[in-house]
Amino acid sequence: MSEKRIILNCVPPASLKIPVPGLSILKSWLSKNGYKSTIIYWNLIFNKIEKYFTSGNKSFFDHAVYVNYYIHKIKKESLRQSLKRIIQEAIPSKLMTAPDFYDQHMNEYVDKIDQTIEDIIYKYHSKNVLFWGFSLKMDGWIVSSIIAKKLKSIVPHIPIIIGGIDTPKEAKAFLKNFPEFDIAVWGEGEIPIIQLVDIIENGGNLSNIGNIVYRDKTSEIMTTRQNNFFSDLSADYFPDYSDYFLQKKELNYYGSCVIPIERSRGCHWNRCKFCYLNRGYKYRLKSTEKLYEEIVYMIENYGVYEFEFLDNDFIGTDLQQFETLLKVLAKIKKIYPDFRIIAAEVITKDLNHSIIKKMYEIGVDYVQIGYESTSNNLLKKIHKKNTFASNLFYAKISTQYRRPLTFLNVITNIPDETLDDIHEAIDNLKYLRFFIRPEIFQHRLINLHVNSKSKYFPQLKNQLPLYSYTQPAYDFLEHIIDENDRWDIFTYHKTDINYMWKVFRQIEYFYLTNKHEYFISKNDAIYKYVEYVKGNEITNIEFHENSLEAKLLYLCNDQVVSFKTLTNQITCSTDNELYVTINSLKDKGLIYCNSDYSEIVAVIDIENGRAVKPLL
Repeated sequence: MSEKRIILNCVPPASLKIPVPGLSILKSWLSKNGYKSTIIYWNLIFNKIEKYFTSGNKSFFDHAVYVNYYIHKIKKESLRQSLKRIIQEAIPSKLMTAPDFYDQHMNEYVDKIDQTIEDIIYKYHSKNVLFWGFSLKMDGWIVSSIIAKKLKSIVPHIPIIIGGIDTPKEAKAFLKNFPEFDIAVWGEGEIPIIQLVDIIENGGNLSNIGNIVYRDKTSEIMTTRQNNFFSDLSADYFPDYSDYFLQKKELNYYGSCVIPIERSRGCHWNRCKFCYLNRGYKYRLKSTEKLYEEIVYMIENYGVYEFEFLDNDFIGTDLQQFETLLKVLAKIKKIYPDFRIIAAEVITKDLNHSIIKKMYEIGVDYVQIGYESTSNNLLKKIHKKNTFASNLFYAKISTQYRRPLTFLNVITNIPDETLDDIHEAIDNLKYLRFFIRPEIFQHRLINLHVNSKSKYFPQLKNQLPLYSYTQPAYDFLEHIIDENDRWDIFTYHKTDINYMWKVFRQIEYFYLTNKHEYFISKNDAIYKYVEYVKGNEITNIEFHENSLEAKLLYLCNDQVVSFKTLTNQITCSTDNELYVTINSLKDKGLIYCNSDYSEIVAVIDIENGRAVKPLL
């Protein structure tokens, strides 16, 4: 093991309750290759500073205390005055009684940040440190650049490497605008970082390393080739979260903890037009055996039983392989009854009742389903694998098992969006009427976010003046970023939305405030379906157990099926008879089918006789 050490940095806004996954994997990878490293959890260190600066007031925008620091350092008085008034709005109690409070407060927290950074640098830095590394994900560049600038003022020649970057263009923009950063790694970092360590320690040519951007001897920014080598997720090491638990204890932070788990990396679908993640990443899975060992290791070593899967799709491409994983997770649940998966993301396409039920049985509490729209046509336009039918089916089963889906994002201002698409999104709300509940299943309209990495960026070039920043912090920080690079570093959205989305919101509000329920009873061979709104009966339908209606509701109950599948399982005099019955049930809101009848699913549950009431 080399005596040299590397300092890695987890910066705000990283979650306080989750040890940083990427850097913890990198820490173990460096150790496996003979190098010691320490992760500094600046999010824990700055926690009280952030909290006290805003007096716990949630009306402050993200990064407010760091914006305050920046505008003080760049001496932009107009920006300082704007921020001062935002603080006055959030903490109005001092307006008349102590008007000097606001300037003193702003200056005090600049000094606190300066002193805190200096103290931590002197605590961790030594002559054995090879370099300091920062992840810029989730706007981590804001705090990272503050720390890096201070670090360079104390140790001018220490290399500073940044990662958590998706493209070489973005990497170049960061080096161009922040001279304190020396080298940028984009895409996956394990292979390039080991090569960088070797060159920093022993000398060599940076141009031979893939996926990096650096300054040459003339300070010109250079970009290297794309890396085609990737680490093995099933290799014989686990993420090292020891620094998190040590610093959590040192800083007297007693909040709950969740362990992140990486089953896969990259995205097996990777076609969604709105998404600009996963650039420079190769999709691959960790072996089920390794996953079992990792979860047990985390439980035994850290005494934590709650886990969050980080994958874009917890299930993956192979349902049989996923069934094997579920058996392994069930085994862990049996040994450790407190084991829970508090968050996972799934693609709903091709799931059935049995798979979803098993997920809940082994301790999956909350699932994000990559929802994006109630318009099936819009989902096609943005190239989602999920469909409205598959999302509707998942909502139906999650309701049965009392598992909330909470807020589901509906993306607005998609460039290809039409009025017909919004009309379809509104009309499809009726198929969700039994599941829509406050705090349980509710939509949240969000504007499409774009930047230079977005697949939509080329077609938006003539509309860029219509877009504004997605974060108030960007309005204060735009002066530190060259105008030509802002689309590489900031994210933008168009705030004006089509009026019909407001209609969407109002119609959903009707369902939220007027509870829809149903009850199906059976007497001899006759089914009786009764639907209620706020306890008042609105629909009463009877049909025979051998009727086409009953057969359809059974066959479409536990999975999404196609018209072709139905014709193979139901005997009808003509296909037209089946079409007529499907459309009749669809008009009544009891079945949903898409325009070409390739996806048909029952809204109601003929076996259980009701949509199980979710937890309130």
